[in-house]
Amino acid sequence: MDQRGPSSGAMAGGPRVAILEADVPMPELEAQFGRYAEMFTRLLDAGAHETSQPTPQTTAWDVMNNPDSYPDPADFDAILITGSRMTFANILLTCKGYSAYEQQEWIQKLCAFINRIYYDCPSKKIIGICFGHQIIAQALGGKVEINKKGWEIAVREIRLAEDANVIFDRIDSTMVI
Repeated sequence: MDQRGPSSGAMAGGPRVAILEADVPMPELEAQFGRYAEMFTRLLDAGAHETSQPTPQTTAWDVMNNPDSYPDPADFDAILITGSRMTFANILLTCKGYSAYEQQEWIQKLCAFINRIYYDCPSKKIIGICFGHQIIAQALGGKVEINKKGWEIAVREIRLAEDANVIFDRIDSTMVI
């Protein structure tokens, strides 16, 4: 189990966030910024400070290397599922990393955990970053697949479906992302 404990400086009463690490950063980035849980803890702490909210209490869980070790739902208010690195070895774009649609044991166990939290613990918040949001969609019955056109990085205007207002009641139905 890779549970690194609460973030330092956590104030009593702050939300308890279990950060599920779906990979480790590339070595040069990890040396400079730390693991994904450390990066997100700093972001959450800064956001709490900026908005005068209690500092979140974070714990890290390496679900890729320890696929049988997950936090007890009683011990957190939210889970944050990190991204998975994608590195390119050369001009041929040989990739190393993970995709939500891969049939890896740890990915299947992560999907099962997300599904259990979503249906059995509806008060728990689930947040996904990149790979994390794809794995949430897949765990809840969405289809995640490779883009036949390749990687897509762009600024796009999106329009939310009518029924999305139930979830996103405080944002415009059209936005640029």
